[in-house]
Amino acid sequence: MIDIFKKITKNTLIYSFGQVAPKLVGLILLPFFTDPRYLSAADYGKLSMLEAASMFLISMFGLGLNYALERWYWDEEYIDKRKSIIFTLISATIAITGIVWVFLSFFNRELALLLTGREDWISLINLLFICSAIESLILIPTTLLRLQERPVFYVSANIIRFVLYLALTFVFLISMKRGLEGLYEARLLSLAGVMIVLAIPVFKNISFRFEFRALKEMIIFRIPLVLSTVSYIIFNITDRFSIRFLSTSSFKDVGIYSLGYTLTNSVKVVVISAIWLSVRPMIYRMMNEEGNRRFYSKLMKYMIFGVTFLLLAISVFGQEVILIFTRNAVFGTSYLLIPIISIAIIFDTLKEISQAIGLIIAKKTGVIAITMVISTILNIILNVLLVPILNIFGAAVSTAISQFFFFVVIYRFSQKEYPIPYEIRRITVMIVVFAFLAGISVLTSNLDHFLRIPVKLILLGSFPVILLYLNYYEDIETTRLKELWQKLRKPSEWMNIISKK
Repeated sequence: MIDIFKKITKNTLIYSFGQVAPKLVGLILLPFFTDPRYLSAADYGKLSMLEAASMFLISMFGLGLNYALERWYWDEEYIDKRKSIIFTLISATIAITGIVWVFLSFFNRELALLLTGREDWISLINLLFICSAIESLILIPTTLLRLQERPVFYVSANIIRFVLYLALTFVFLISMKRGLEGLYEARLLSLAGVMIVLAIPVFKNISFRFEFRALKEMIIFRIPLVLSTVSYIIFNITDRFSIRFLSTSSFKDVGIYSLGYTLTNSVKVVVISAIWLSVRPMIYRMMNEEGNRRFYSKLMKYMIFGVTFLLLAISVFGQEVILIFTRNAVFGTSYLLIPIISIAIIFDTLKEISQAIGLIIAKKTGVIAITMVISTILNIILNVLLVPILNIFGAAVSTAISQFFFFVVIYRFSQKEYPIPYEIRRITVMIVVFAFLAGISVLTSNLDHFLRIPVKLILLGSFPVILLYLNYYEDIETTRLKELWQKLRKPSEWMNIISKK
């Protein structure tokens, strides 16, 4: 099992680099996105709305058939038909994209008004459509690279996309000051560039034969999950749309909320996504191996520990991070949202692990779809009730409560279909400690930064120590931590390590 986790860690680090590259663009450009010379707070809110719409479009254009590829790639019945399945999925994605695009084009003006407040901004909506269509198609070759365990090629493609988008954004947004349209023009050209690069693995792994039976099976497999995916996206964008229509400042409040959400969600889009890219194929590869259930249990524990620690770091230093990335006082309260959104991400990650290991292996995707719809309805109701009262904080609280409900239901059904001895008690203790430390950090916000920063460092460092005294770790884990601590306390150990290298 240790060798498996080492391999996961290695691939995760490589995939993390690939994930960091394109997402790093957003962080590098964040000071410009929040600079009124280029985008106003309202424009930043509109950008968030457009990105939310893009998530929805990508899921509809491709029906998430790349996820079906993950499951069918290792199916013994279709191993000798892998190349023709790739061709089938690409063809199907292009056909589905065309049908959905034609249908949505009849509502261009309505979509422009909904997302930007301007009925005449059809050119921006068309750019949104084109970019989303290309991204849905790119998912097939990138999934193939992961399944073939070619992380270096995967990372290289992402770096190319990163460099292109960064350079083109400086041209269109900062130099030419083309605003939101300039951002999407830069995105379109960068996607076109990476699509050319990804054509290489596609042509090497394609056979021009259409697998009707496999496509039928994959579509049947995906249909319940499409409903789930669409519901999940609605779930994730309800907060911003609720603020847009239920708050007093509309797009400005969306921008403030989006900044806090973006910084917190960076853990999910960079770290958690990278872990999943490495772990998901391993989960399905091990589903018939001896000792797999203990592996699944430890996977949840270690993954949640790492995610929670990173979220605590962002929650504790959120105030400082906001000051680094924006000087605009309008965004000053965004850091207060970070601990609440972090709680939502923790439960979302727990749900994803329970779902992928239990219900996906058991092929009980209908349960996921039904639960997702119910959770989405709950989230909408909570937003309608809380946003008029608590404004942006109401949206954050609604998301956290809904994610908790979603996890609890999925966990119960997953355990019924595919029981795993998860360490839920220890994980619950960890979440309580996170909430306690994050709450204390918020209370230090008015302290002078010379005092505030050391206090926050102590709070962050105390997280694993408090868990030690609360028996979070097993004996073997405690032993390993003590050995690591002893090495950290001895400078000579570090000198030995350096000299060996």
